[in-house]
Order: sequence, then structure tokens, then C-alpha cells
Amino acid sequence: MRRQDREIRDREDILDIMKRAKAVRLAFNDDPVPLQTTLS
Repeated sequence: MRRQDREIRDREDILDIMKRAKAVRLAFNDDPVPLQTTLS
């Protein structure tokens, strides 16, 4: 996370955001390549 002051760590806050979103992009950095997928 680039900006720690904007990081959301509370599980309930994260779940609330995901419930309200039309789509969520989930990303992992797994050597040797990062992976991003869209969940809807």
C-alpha cells in the first residue's frame, strides 16, 4: 500500500465497501509476476 494513511484494515469496513461496489479488483504480488482479477 503506497499511502498508509488511507489504508483500510478493519474487516467490517472492507466487507461494507465490497457489498456496495459493483466490481472489486483483487490483486496479489506473487513472484515472478503480479496477478489481478476482477470480481463481480
